[in-house]
Amino acid sequence: MEKEIEKGNIEFVKENNEWVAHQKIYEPFGDEIRTKKFTTWLDDVGTTSVGTKEVEVLFGKKVFNYPKPPSLIRRLLQIGNVQNEDIILDFFSGSGTTAQTVLELNKEDGGNRQFILCEQLDYVDTVTIPRVKKVVKKIGEDDFVYLELMKWNENFVEKIQKAKTKEELKRLWETMKKKAFLSYKVDIKTVDENAKDFADLSIEDQKRFLLECLDKNHLYVNYSEIDDEEYGVSEGDKRINREFYGRK
Repeated sequence: MEKEIEKGNIEFVKENNEWVAHQKIYEPFGDEIRTKKFTTWLDDVGTTSVGTKEVEVLFGKKVFNYPKPPSLIRRLLQIGNVQNEDIILDFFSGSGTTAQTVLELNKEDGGNRQFILCEQLDYVDTVTIPRVKKVVKKIGEDDFVYLELMKWNENFVEKIQKAKTKEELKRLWETMKKKAFLSYKVDIKTVDENAKDFADLSIEDQKRFLLECLDKNHLYVNYSEIDDEEYGVSEGDKRINREFYGRK
């Protein structure tokens, strides 16, 4: 911080009897580099209550807790000096505020910004995707593609969690030995030799044990392995992935 202040990149300005930090942002202007100041005190961009109302307008009811307001994302894009052809990545996309902001900005100024959203929680199907669809319909243009990671060990995680009987878990273990990526700490022979001890465990302890056996680095199929016939990736899915990564 002290170095940035010495360089003049950060200065403190008194506003309404409070000292507020302003950060200098460098932006290209033709062959020149110009600078502009942005305050780091963001008390004029709305709150999560504003974000909640924005989402309620789209859905007609409350569907998400504490969504960020588009006005906040818009300010952050300004601070980040996002240009009209840039791609904005939101790795924790939540309700999809970033997508709405980018789409609305493009509508306003004719920009061609793109966004990539990543989300792992279930509300992606009930909130995030429907929200993007509603905004696209509202502004009358643009589109987006929604893709889900191809599951591998994650399939076994879900089956283990849903199992109702020890017999189901026993059958799952047999399949896991042939199909799943197991942790390097798992010795299949030792586990099978102690099958009686495993059978004596409660069903919850059996589930915990089987989950620990799975290699968590292989919950999903890696892009580098999509040509492996064992995974059964369709030619259509391969094509979409290569287009996404810009590869032939």
